[in-house]
Amino acid sequence: MSEERCRSGRVFAVLFLGCGFVLLSLWRVVCINDIMPKVQFSFFKAQIHNTSLWWMSILLLPFVVASLVLMISGRDSDMKRCNIIITLFLPAAVPPLIILEINIFDFRQTANSASDKSNLNQSEIWPTFLMPAFFFLILIGRWILPTKKLSRKQHGELLMLYLTTTFDVMEILNALKEDVIRSDRNLTIGAISLWTFSLLQFAFVMTSKSGEEHRGLIIPCHKCVCPGSTDDHDWKSTELKSIWLSLIVQDIPFFVFRLVLIFHYHVYSSSSISFAVKNFAIIVVQIIRTCARCCSD
Repeated sequence: MSEERCRSGRVFAVLFLGCGFVLLSLWRVVCINDIMPKVQFSFFKAQIHNTSLWWMSILLLPFVVASLVLMISGRDSDMKRCNIIITLFLPAAVPPLIILEINIFDFRQTANSASDKSNLNQSEIWPTFLMPAFFFLILIGRWILPTKKLSRKQHGELLMLYLTTTFDVMEILNALKEDVIRSDRNLTIGAISLWTFSLLQFAFVMTSKSGEEHRGLIIPCHKCVCPGSTDDHDWKSTELKSIWLSLIVQDIPFFVFRLVLIFHYHVYSSSSISFAVKNFAIIVVQIIRTCARCCSD
């Protein structure tokens, strides 16, 4: 009975933190909507009342229902159920962050008076706080959600994978600090779109059966894998899928975006060049690993 209460308590903690984060983000969107009357909710190029903004909280409903089902069951969930909870959190938490970033950009373009600039400086602090908090909640949720069929070693691998993926995804947010992007609305939307697209990685969880660490997804398995067996083939297929998922949703789009900044917009900052080199190196390494896996078949 005490173990079941502990499991339910951990699920409730994830539910409480997730709902609190989404409501806090919506509150900040409403606050910015109040202090920028000239461009009210310019993300949709239309004037929308604050009551309509609060209706976005309905996106929390699937996340709440899935969490309550897991909490009431009082049992350790499999990886699929925990992954569903993390996945359902994304569509509830991401839209307020996107709207917040774009509305701050529009507010920056229209802030002329001293009071507007003061409000803008205060508003720009919130994305700096909310973005890391968003990834921190994903890590916390993945850590404390009860799972079965997952050893401590695999759990540790999963957390390290989430941590490295988090830092990789957050690198695109550094581009928002570039002067060119801060003054170009289309580039701002493009950077945020790439960031949103890269979050698809958190909707999948896999790991190699051999215990080999790699940049990809994690799937728990307790079987021994023999070369040439069906399990060996499935493992290689899963690893190849994880490699290409990472390339498609993150490395290649990030690399192309950096090239556009460097060669078209002439952004020669050290961060742009270093991240472009890093993305290129990762793409080359992942392609080599793919070729090696295919040749080993």
